[in-house]
Amino acid sequence: MRRLMLTVSMLLASCGPKPPSPSIAPQDLISPDLVRPCGGYVGASPTTIGQLVDAAAAEKHGRLCDERKMRTIGDTLVVGKP
Repeated sequence: MRRLMLTVSMLLASCGPKPPSPSIAPQDLISPDLVRPCGGYVGASPTTIGQLVDAAAAEKHGRLCDERKMRTIGDTLVVGKP
């Protein structure tokens, strides 16, 4: 009889609604400006050395900006994990 009472009480205790888990969506942690891509070189193919240097510098700036944003997003999402 004692086992029956323990079993019934455990079953009744597990049938209730589960408490809401405090979860935060990744969209709430990341600001929208971090998701927008940085601009690289946009234009016609360079024909002179000066245009090529300008295009390479613009492309490097865009890639470094994107890498910085990805690193920031990664650091934001990994907070609290060992």
